[in-house]
Amino acid sequence: MESEEFLDRIFVKIVRRYERKGKLSGSMKLGQALSSRERALLSNFFGLDPLRINAREEVRLSFDKLLENGTGQQWLNRIADRLGCSIAPPVERHGSSPARILCSRLSLAFPELEPLTAALKEDSTPLERMFAGKAQETVGEYCFQAAETVRFLLGNSEPMTISELGARFCGDSKRLRQGKLRTLVMEWLRICSPDGDLLEEESDLLSRYHVLSDRLTVHAVFYGPVIYEKDGTVFDWIFRLYQQGEPATIGWSTLQNIDRIYWYDDEPLPLICCENEAPFSKLMREKQQQGILFTSGFPGSAVQKLYQLLAPR
Repeated sequence: MESEEFLDRIFVKIVRRYERKGKLSGSMKLGQALSSRERALLSNFFGLDPLRINAREEVRLSFDKLLENGTGQQWLNRIADRLGCSIAPPVERHGSSPARILCSRLSLAFPELEPLTAALKEDSTPLERMFAGKAQETVGEYCFQAAETVRFLLGNSEPMTISELGARFCGDSKRLRQGKLRTLVMEWLRICSPDGDLLEEESDLLSRYHVLSDRLTVHAVFYGPVIYEKDGTVFDWIFRLYQQGEPATIGWSTLQNIDRIYWYDDEPLPLICCENEAPFSKLMREKQQQGILFTSGFPGSAVQKLYQLLAPR
């Protein structure tokens, strides 16, 4: 019974796609992280060749491959037989809907965001909702701002605050702090993130792309005998804290434009990265000749910067 319901849901999606587009073309997402039984049901009906599984464990159906083994009408007839209903030809449409036109514009303007535009082509309902009671130009500008922001973040390697991000792409430093545009950016960023978790917390997602809530809160905690030079001055306060058995909290601004950072006596020591506080404190108490970098789970921008400065060449 469950297997029949699973296939019926797939068949209904295909029928709705056909009714919407007027033909079977392109590819379509059938599900994500499907069980081996569900995949077997799909391959038994469609065959193996038309099915594709990507890095996010999405199972997609290639209609081009499917139609190598039968016409579109033949496949629709098979689906209709399984559903126990008839599939009427879609009503002829005069022109495309604003949502579909916008989707095509996004696809042309942002080829790097193919996972997003593919998802919108498959189901344009989210875009259609945006057009309800709003001018096409307003929705278009809104979506292009979101897409430009997502494209930038996917290739970003330098830290910036959410206010700086809003000012850069929306002309308003407050625009991405909260609200519908922020929600849209988060949703599209999740779709485009390689191996992304659709349930990932916003703060973790932004940290992954080096977006900070406040530069003053960004720091690295380090314990080890290091000295650095900056603007012609030698700073040994990290080393002095190490001698006292205390870790140093190093702010992001401190890590910028360091001319040179080196181990005491210029002898490189092992660098240990520790994501939990308890083992970090335990390693400090052991007072071994080593450096200990506290990563606190996903390493933030300051942690990554310090690691790059200290890591062996």
